Amino acid sequence: IMDIKMPQNSLILSVIRGQSQDTIPDGNFILSPGDTVISIVDKKSLSDLEKVFMTAGH
Repeated sequence: IMDIKMPQNSLILSVIRGQSQDTIPDGNFILSPGDTVISIVDKKSLSDLEKVFMTAGH
């Protein structure tokens, strides 16, 4: 996830993979299709964060 250009004032807290694997990711964690990303972001940056994860390849 270190290569993802996260908006200012946002943080990935956890990634849920499958039905039971909940991970607190570090910078070397690689997201996979179907992962659920739990993040915190300020209201001003929410649309920027949504764009990051809607972009192909993320």
